[in-house]
Amino acid sequence: MRERVGRKIRPSSLSFTRTAGILFILTLTMSRYLTPVSGTKPPPSPPPSTSTTWAKAYNIPYDYAAAYSVSQLSSGGYVVGASCTAAAVTTPNCNTLSEPTAMIMRVDSSGNIQSQTQYDYTRYPYSTALDLIRPTSDGGAIFAGNAQFGCPATGQTSCASIVKVDSTGKIQWANDLQFSTSSSYGPLTWPLDLQTTTDGGFVIAGYAFAPASSYNPFVVKLSSTGQIQWQHIFADARGGYGWAYSVEQTPDGGYIVGGGINYVVTSSYTESDILVFKLDSTGTLVWQHSYLIGTESYVDSLALTSDGGYIVSGSASITTGTSYSSIILLLKLDSAGNPQFARTYTSSGS
Repeated sequence: MRERVGRKIRPSSLSFTRTAGILFILTLTMSRYLTPVSGTKPPPSPPPSTSTTWAKAYNIPYDYAAAYSVSQLSSGGYVVGASCTAAAVTTPNCNTLSEPTAMIMRVDSSGNIQSQTQYDYTRYPYSTALDLIRPTSDGGAIFAGNAQFGCPATGQTSCASIVKVDSTGKIQWANDLQFSTSSSYGPLTWPLDLQTTTDGGFVIAGYAFAPASSYNPFVVKLSSTGQIQWQHIFADARGGYGWAYSVEQTPDGGYIVGGGINYVVTSSYTESDILVFKLDSTGTLVWQHSYLIGTESYVDSLALTSDGGYIVSGSASITTGTSYSSIILLLKLDSAGNPQFARTYTSSGS
């Protein structure tokens, strides 16, 4: 699921209920029959219809609990990033100040709880929601989120909070990323993707209010112990404001980043383009391109392809007069970011 926050986007890989004390997880197999808009061959026959493997709702003793992200473990189970809030100061297992507390929950392949750990940073009234969580090769996990009311590692007022835990849920290290100290528009630093790297470290991409005039994409490389090895902000020369939504390490040791950029054309119209840029192993920009299909284009994911290029998935919006539609988009790029094809699709029956 993707939520757009104003003109920004924020990932949320699990739906959540707001029923008091209920945490809900659903795994399913989903198939949709796609119809090309124009100029493409018909797709193959539709696969089997949607089927649910299992669904779990966890009646845990909190006033409020929500799951924000999930990743599968090598064991076949899952690690879940969540947050919880206590109903009163007498509740022992969540933040007794009735404010959000970060939580990691591990479940087996059938969804049965194996462990759950809360992280109540006692120096601050708020903890970060776990928008991103990834399992690590040592059996632990690394998670990241936006902390707006107290950063766990440094005590800054707003940051991207990165926390590494071991297999028992104990914190091994924490790091806070902050590129600006003030903003009247919203969060200062927000991580949107987190991936492990071949050297055992991590790469993080998102957006930050820096330089202070607008939001811009950032990419940060961390060592296996959380030390910043390099960090870069990519400001647009035309004054657009953008974000990095997806990052992947490339075979040459560099990185490919997918995101978006907005340009204010008139007081009533903003153009939204897909942004893709290539970095070398030190984070130096190699090339950068923006792409517009329809009247607005958005990226959801980016992946490497076997021919050395990249495939981008997302959506394109088409506005004609009073009519508006949003359609599925696939964009294929070569190794230098040149478009090889762009295809748009609508769902059958829509």
